[in-house]
Amino acid sequence: MNIFNLLKQLKERDVSVGVEGEKLKVYDPENNLTPELLQSLKEKKQEIIHFFSNSDELTKSDFPLADLTRELFTEIHAEYTDLQSIMIATPMQSGMIFQSLMDKSNAAYTVQLSGELVGVIDEKAFEAAWVHLIERHEILRTCFVGLGEKRIHQLVRKAAAFSVQYHDLSSYNRALAYEQLDAIKQADREQGFDLKVPPLMRVQLVKLDTELYQFIWSYHHALLDGWCNPIVIQEVMAFYQGVVNGTPVMLGEPAKYENFIRWLKSRNTDKSKLFWRETLSGLSEAAPLPFLKPAKALTSHYEKCSFSLSEEQSRNLAQLAQREKCTVNVLLQFAWAYLLSQYSARQDVHFGVTVSGRPAELIGVENMLGLFINSIPLCVSLDKASTIRAVLDNIHRTNMECNEHSYLSYSDIQKQSDIPANKPLFESLVIFENYPSDGVTGDDSSVRLTQLNSEEDTNFALTLYASMAEKLEVDLHFQTARISLENVQSVVEYLRQILISLSQVSMEELISEVSLIPVPKTKAFIAGEAKEINAESGLLAQFEHYVGMTPDKVAVVCDGHAFTYKQLSERINKMANILHAQGLGAGDLVSVYLPRNIELLTSMLAIQKVGAAYVPLSTNYPIDRIAYMLEHSKAKRVITSGDLALELEICADRVLDLSAPNVVTALEGSSIALNNEIQLPAPDDLMYVIYTSGSTGKPKGVCISHNNVANFLHAMEQSPGLSSQDRLLAITPISFDISVLELYLPLYVGATVHIVDEKISKDSGKLVSYIEQNQISCVQATPATWTMLEGQSNWSTVQPIKALCGGEALPPQLATKMVSRYEEVWNMYGPTEATVWVGAHRIDNTDAISIGTPILNTKFHVLNDKLKPVVPGMNGELYISGAGLAKGYLNEPELTTERFLSSPESGELIYKTGDVVRQISNNAYQYLGRVDEQVKVRGYRIELAEVESALIQNELIEFVVVKAVSNGDDFSQLVAYCELTPASNEYDNLDLLQKVKAHLNEALPEYMHPAYFEIIENWPLTPSGKVDKKALPKPEISLALEEYVAPNTDTEHGLVSMWSKLLKLEPSKISVTSSFFLLGGNSLLLMRLVSRLREQFSVDIELEEAMELSSIRLLAEKVDDYQKSNALSDISKVSDVLAEDEVEEAI
Repeated sequence: MNIFNLLKQLKERDVSVGVEGEKLKVYDPENNLTPELLQSLKEKKQEIIHFFSNSDELTKSDFPLADLTRELFTEIHAEYTDLQSIMIATPMQSGMIFQSLMDKSNAAYTVQLSGELVGVIDEKAFEAAWVHLIERHEILRTCFVGLGEKRIHQLVRKAAAFSVQYHDLSSYNRALAYEQLDAIKQADREQGFDLKVPPLMRVQLVKLDTELYQFIWSYHHALLDGWCNPIVIQEVMAFYQGVVNGTPVMLGEPAKYENFIRWLKSRNTDKSKLFWRETLSGLSEAAPLPFLKPAKALTSHYEKCSFSLSEEQSRNLAQLAQREKCTVNVLLQFAWAYLLSQYSARQDVHFGVTVSGRPAELIGVENMLGLFINSIPLCVSLDKASTIRAVLDNIHRTNMECNEHSYLSYSDIQKQSDIPANKPLFESLVIFENYPSDGVTGDDSSVRLTQLNSEEDTNFALTLYASMAEKLEVDLHFQTARISLENVQSVVEYLRQILISLSQVSMEELISEVSLIPVPKTKAFIAGEAKEINAESGLLAQFEHYVGMTPDKVAVVCDGHAFTYKQLSERINKMANILHAQGLGAGDLVSVYLPRNIELLTSMLAIQKVGAAYVPLSTNYPIDRIAYMLEHSKAKRVITSGDLALELEICADRVLDLSAPNVVTALEGSSIALNNEIQLPAPDDLMYVIYTSGSTGKPKGVCISHNNVANFLHAMEQSPGLSSQDRLLAITPISFDISVLELYLPLYVGATVHIVDEKISKDSGKLVSYIEQNQISCVQATPATWTMLEGQSNWSTVQPIKALCGGEALPPQLATKMVSRYEEVWNMYGPTEATVWVGAHRIDNTDAISIGTPILNTKFHVLNDKLKPVVPGMNGELYISGAGLAKGYLNEPELTTERFLSSPESGELIYKTGDVVRQISNNAYQYLGRVDEQVKVRGYRIELAEVESALIQNELIEFVVVKAVSNGDDFSQLVAYCELTPASNEYDNLDLLQKVKAHLNEALPEYMHPAYFEIIENWPLTPSGKVDKKALPKPEISLALEEYVAPNTDTEHGLVSMWSKLLKLEPSKISVTSSFFLLGGNSLLLMRLVSRLREQFSVDIELEEAMELSSIRLLAEKVDDYQKSNALSDISKVSDVLAEDEVEEAI
């Protein structure tokens, strides 16, 4: 072998070679030198010494713009004997190269221009013109190589073989010819480039008729930007004319791209980093676009949707820009910001903009070929108190400020924000094409270029290309995997309307007052079926109906015992007689504090039967919370039993202990007939008062009537639907209102309810067994419980179960699993104030997850903050009206007035949910989150203020802010940020945590406890002096919120060790279910992980695949599968070209 191949093999084995004087030095710390390589070294010793010592050879010092070791330079010299120049690639080039390598379609960052040429073309002269162009410009003889583990380098060769591919379609009819032309273009776009072989461009000439041609010029975007296109075309046409005429072409010496590299290296980046750090302060996620689906891969198919303004509309826009002393680009940026603000219901938005990146001080930069552009974030505040003019001025000023610091790389800019490295800095990019385009063919040319079209895709979800000549033309390129054509068409139409409206409104109008998108004159709500509910069809009446119709049918199964409808009715009557004897009746409130047994259901129904309303108390509540509810509700009695009665010393005079001998005797001796003095409740009477978390720091009681529940049960009977043959599982605590469906709907339709206690409901294995053994046909649970069941059940076939999921947002991944597992899957939505569920949507594999359509006698209104209907598809707050609305909050008239409003449109009562939704089809809405500080965790609605109120009462905590955070698995947990008092100095962190948790155990139920505590010494503040919650530091959530799961297999143990070294974490802190990125991983470390997987396990996993397999458990399964099948995939093209420290830059 030659010495270059030998040195390359040595490097691959981590063996270093050097020369000191006349001696050859070999460094082999890991004993990787084989006998064969040692023998080759001996044979080539003198040749190697001569090579390193020969001063006539090119050395790395000849290329000061490169970052090379001598060994790396040796590899270049071995492979590229005609090397002319080598220098580092710019960050933008590196990023484009990475994305194109990861794109399986080969289309990412391949730019394709096509132009129509009129005239007779000399094919050989046309090819010669392109060859002259390549000889003239170094950048067109450039390729890209990976040199070790430092940087991507761009290498200029002295020559690059090139030819123009020719197609003659002139014999085809015109329609077929253009069809073939489209096929040629498509095949060209899919071809990609070998980045190591210049020129990274192709040209095809297609003859369509005698004097009609099209040329197709494709190049890799890492070489050139759009500014270069007219320069290239102008020079090609000049060279062509010169070849045809046999005359020399007089063009000046071209400026070299290396001058720009030199300029970049001379920058002091500290000032620019500070600028971006201040600009992006508090930015922790890309501006949300509600219609975007999550990115699941690095590759995607793109399509485009276009529009143009008329010449008159375009003139109006240009005149407006002139009057406001800005550009049409600024108006377009305002329009896009306004649109994003409307979609996201946020006044602060950001998106990407492309800047030319050509520094004015660089001589000849205006005619220099190369890649200069950069994509940077533009932050726009549409403050409601600002005028349109003020926002335009701010955008114009921000553009100028950002431009000064726009040379900083995309990844360096992102590092100044809080957005993780594996997430995009922005999801949409606005490109205003304003490139020089005069005289591309010349007046004396025998060939005319009549049109020039460009096709290219970025790696952003949405890229908006705009240009302005006689009229404004806009193309919106979109990733089809992430956004539907229907949504894009809406975006395009709304953007068009905003641009038109801009020139028709006063610039002094306030953002809060102006409406630049006309709202369609349609109904301001969608309504469920309107149907009158018979007063005799309430819960008690329906139950008694089935007592008469099917007295011996099992109504309830509990604690291993079955109770028929007749037996349950008798127990209820006995309990009702006792309650009546104690003076309880219409208008009274009775608390229920019982374990999950038959007495629980009996008591709740007996309370209703005497005309009173029940107040459910969870046996898991702290005694302080129970005391507050009893005091606030003024409950006349508390029904309890056994040991639970001993906990209620605070209200001993009101306790009705079902285990007390006198009560047991009374129950046994009581008549099974209902006392005829008992008056059944009226439809409008209260059925129950259920307490939910309150923003004042105390829970609030929601008052629900018999009418409310009757409408709800009747609606649920219809959809999702329940029949007398069903067996429904009741697992939810009665303090959570979805228990109303579980306990009452079966009795309403003549079915059977199975009540299970916490020993079963919280043990997924036991719960699965119970479902199987009792042939349960309907289960209602929160997403967290369904996730738990998914992890335990071994069902291999679709189960005959109707699965109802609600209480919090249903994650798409869970929905997909459930659809494949259960016969029917329903997403349920509803606030307690509207009686359990108000929306139900059956999910299939293709649906977006919707909260469904309104149930019977219910309406949905989606309104803005002025209670006006929002434009379909945009975010708004959901208001509910109809038969399910609660009577208000118990003893809270001001709060009731605040949340139950009169609709300005119809005058009817509407409830303000605080939920943000958007319309995704004619009659369906998608839940997007909350507008206030209320969150849902594990299905429970929690006011963060209530948690903060409980924590601040602890003597160790001076100040506290509580946030809900995602644990990386689509579920939320609470994080408490605490400033400590001096008293805390007496304790270490572990003792502190134990004392705070002990305090919480007495103040709040377990589901309201923060899962993570972060100590804060200096609070980040907003300009108004409030705590900037967005800027609060990110805790190591995965370490705190996820239960530690130890490795089981050898592969998992090996991966834990590998992650420990990469992430610099103790193995004991790495759960096999934790996310690589939440543990501190980034794209650079991911690349190293892929490399080490190859070394340690002899498997090649795609970088894209590794990003998906972000936990050790998932990764271990994949490694084991690879090893079993010996199926190795190839990502060598990535690792050959990309150095580890560039991957982060590239992504």
